[in-house]
Amino acid sequence: MIKNKVLIAVSTRNTYFFLSHFLRTFEKHDPGYPCDLLVVDEGSTNSQQLKLLEILSKKYMVNVRNSFGRAQGTYEFVRSHYKNQYKYYFLMHNDSAILRPNWL
Repeated sequence: MIKNKVLIAVSTRNTYFFLSHFLRTFEKHDPGYPCDLLVVDEGSTNSQQLKLLEILSKKYMVNVRNSFGRAQGTYEFVRSHYKNQYKYYFLMHNDSAILRPNWL
């Protein structure tokens, strides 16, 4: 059954500052449409990043992979693991920022 939601997938790797900034803006502004957030880490080794991912996993979906920073790997992962589960898919990089409410 397809969820009437958007799956927002964020690709990241060793970018603690960008990911934490993205999450602050994501949590500040309601997207205006039901959604789930998936953070796909592409092989981080930075200790701050790994700690943040551990914290995030309590609130959001987190998948840690070892594809060595390839954003394409995130897209392939979403397509293969979440195909036909959501009405829409929105793929983002972690250096994005949400600037206003109802942005979806």
